[in-house]
Amino acid sequence: MSCCGKGRRGAGVAPRPSNLPSLNAGAAQKFALEKGQPAAELSLVERRIEICKKCVYFDAKEERCNRCTCLLVAKVGKSRESCPTGLW
Repeated sequence: MSCCGKGRRGAGVAPRPSNLPSLNAGAAQKFALEKGQPAAELSLVERRIEICKKCVYFDAKEERCNRCTCLLVAKVGKSRESCPTGLW
C-alpha cells in the first residue's frame, strides 16, 4: 500500500487526471489546503520538488513517484507527508 492509500505500481495505477494542476510549489500547497490538510511551507515544498525531480523514481510525464505511485502535486504540499525512500 502506498502513502496515499493506493496500491503500488503494477497494481493498476490510474493515469494522471487532466484537471490536476501541474507540479509546482504553489499548486501543491493549494492542493493540500483544499483537501483540508496542513500545508508545508512554500520553501519546503520547493525543496521537495527539486529532490523528487532528481530521483530515479520520478516520472516526469505523469509527475508521479513510481515508488509509492503518488501524484506529487498531491503529496509534496502536505506537511505530514514523507518520501517513501527517505529523501525528504
